[in-house]
Amino acid sequence: MGLRPGQKAKVVSFRNRIEIIPMRDVRKPRGYLKGIDTSFEREGDRL
Repeated sequence: MGLRPGQKAKVVSFRNRIEIIPMRDVRKPRGYLKGIDTSFEREGDRL
């Protein structure tokens, strides 16, 4: 499941079952989209 000792997890009741969702550090995925093309063409009626 990828759980580590001391890691926080959320326990959720969902459709007659219990799910354990590991809480991940929000800073860990930082930068994984580095280098993607963020340019796009706007429609003429948009600012």
